Amino acid sequence: MVARTALLVFLFWASGAAAAPAWTAFPVPEGSGPHDVAPAADGTVWFTAQAAGKLGRLDPGTGRVDEFSLGLGSAPHGVI
Repeated sequence: MVARTALLVFLFWASGAAAAPAWTAFPVPEGSGPHDVAPAADGTVWFTAQAAGKLGRLDPGTGRVDEFSLGLGSAPHGVI
């Protein structure tokens, strides 16, 4: 279960009727407990790291994940 919650999975649909969808899994910091996900205009993807009290930003082009702490005791849900 931990391994599954440590991955943030996105579906990128290929254009064209004959093309099959491709899945790409991006690891996120262990213990983050990703919950809500929102794409940004710049191509990054924001997510709530509910278990860690942080917001996360994923760059699908590089796989880099940055986290932003929201303070002690926070458990963000529905903020993005």
